[in-house]
Amino acid sequence: DGVQEGTGRDWPCWRGPERNGISRETGWTWQWGSEGPKVRWRASVGKGFSSFAVADSRVYTLGNMGGTDTVFCFDAETGKILWENDIHWRKDGRTHGRFRASMLQADGRIFCLGEDGALAELKLTPKGPETIQRVRLFAARSTWTLPSLHRGLLYVSQNEHDLVTRQPPRI
Repeated sequence: DGVQEGTGRDWPCWRGPERNGISRETGWTWQWGSEGPKVRWRASVGKGFSSFAVADSRVYTLGNMGGTDTVFCFDAETGKILWENDIHWRKDGRTHGRFRASMLQADGRIFCLGEDGALAELKLTPKGPETIQRVRLFAARSTWTLPSLHRGLLYVSQNEHDLVTRQPPRI
């Protein structure tokens, strides 16, 4: 069914495990007072548009510092950076990536889809991430969608026609 079950505090992708924006957690309130909710920690990841994925007491997000697209992994309790990984790359004299959309954390991996049709897949290990693949799926300018994993198949959506083949948007 494509739903990723969490441990109650896991939030593996944008809008949560059921992708409906609803948390099943209990024991919290919307009544924060005039100061708002208590901030546990803050971190700087540069420019970015990604939401967060939370799994196994780790928080993952994307950011861009100094022109480098990076996946950041933080300790969920302390905010300490556990690792960071540069995910954009150069090939044929061109930079590929521009990872702006939210990522998907599933099955011990992170999937990031760049606005130009580039896909990065990282395997999560105790020592940090291992790059599984970086591939350009299509040529685009503004693909900001979240990849989906269902029954072992990864689905990505293209928002506009392919700039090279001129094919219409597709999944």
